[in-house]
Order: sequence, then structure tokens, then C-alpha cells
Amino acid sequence: MTCDACGGDTAVTDTRSPTADHAKHGTTVRPVENLIGWYTSDWLARKRVCKTCKMEFITLEISCKDFVYLRDNKEPQND
Repeated sequence: MTCDACGGDTAVTDTRSPTADHAKHGTTVRPVENLIGWYTSDWLARKRVCKTCKMEFITLEISCKDFVYLRDNKEPQND
């Protein structure tokens, strides 16, 4: 994956799932839980750092089916 800021290569420094310990890994897991937790618990969050400019960011991995649903249905479902 390339860095949005400088185009350099990035490295994964942390990978977490919904079952991760929030006390220990809250900075990686909590933002993702807030964003997508209402819809699915099937995701991976990866904390990345650019090898060139050292910018840090989090990427979220979900299935394509989930992404299409989230794109088309921006409000949480109350089932």
C-alpha cells in the first residue's frame, strides 16, 4: 500500500479485529468500532506507517458486499 501524503511504501505496525483488547489497543480498534460496529463485527483494522514520511494511518478491511451496503445505507439499521 502506498502513502496518501508522499506516495512512499507503508508497513503494517498493528493488526486488530473486533475481539482485540480495547484497553491495550483502543487507538486502533475504537475508531473502527465507532465507524462500522453498528453493522458488522467481521472486519480487520491495520495501523500503518509510511517508511518515507512516517505518517501513521489506519486502514479498514471489510468484504465488498459489506462496503456496498454501507455505501448505499448510511444510517444504522434498527433490527
